[in-house]
Amino acid sequence: MVKIFKVNNKKFIIFNIKKKKLIKKIFHIDNLKNLKNEIIGYKKFRKLYYFKIPKFYSSCLTEKDKNIIIEYIYGTKPSIFDLNRIYNRKKIILKNTSIKKYLNNFKKKYKNYYYFKSLYKDLKFFKTSNKKILTTFTHGDFANYNCLKSKNFFYVFDFEKFGERIILYDFLNWFIHPLFSKYAKLASLLNLKINSKYFINMTTIFSNILIWNIIYKIRWFKSKIDKKNFELYVLLYLFEKIIVINNDLKFVKNKKNKELAMSIILILRIVYKNFLKNIKYKITISL
Repeated sequence: MVKIFKVNNKKFIIFNIKKKKLIKKIFHIDNLKNLKNEIIGYKKFRKLYYFKIPKFYSSCLTEKDKNIIIEYIYGTKPSIFDLNRIYNRKKIILKNTSIKKYLNNFKKKYKNYYYFKSLYKDLKFFKTSNKKILTTFTHGDFANYNCLKSKNFFYVFDFEKFGERIILYDFLNWFIHPLFSKYAKLASLLNLKINSKYFINMTTIFSNILIWNIIYKIRWFKSKIDKKNFELYVLLYLFEKIIVINNDLKFVKNKKNKELAMSIILILRIVYKNFLKNIKYKITISL
């Protein structure tokens, strides 16, 4: 045995077997859904090869033990600018689905989650729409903190949020989540009131610059996603991200991390409302 540590309500054990270094990730019963997602995610991405992943050795779903064992990778966290070296977007399998069907899947998946009803009712414009959008298999929490650089290789791990989503979900999360986390930390450091009109206006300006001037210009599949569709993909990303972060709060034990997550939710809601307002306006004008 080499090392034991805990992150929120999950336990990790690093150990050696026959000169191989492995890591066991032990899940609490409340995380059973995440464990199942992780197992499916490792198996699916091993075949798809969207990115390089640690070798998957075994999983256990008994009443007494719920865990996975994977290859231990020693490395450093990559830069946010390493995206194209980590993710092979040429391998992505695209699927077509209607917004109506996509939102119905949302309802099945998140109807019991806090925030779902208040956000879902805002999307009434799209609930009967047969407009086609692109989906694919996604990591779900794709960010540089879930990647490691080891020598000249990049590895992706932690597939607890694996699922089929809009094609830009991982791409948007790669930039939006870490950058808005830093933005939330800065707001806390400057003691800014998140609900103030000044902060809302500042956040709207910041998000527009980040999303339109940076992320939009380097988006994947430029020939398939124009400006109007991109706006819709961002809205659907924000919709799910807010719900997921809020649901994860119950597993966060550290007080500062919990406060940061709550701040990120409030900031993402500001951005969500801004995008929703723009889309609603365009729909109204076109009618």
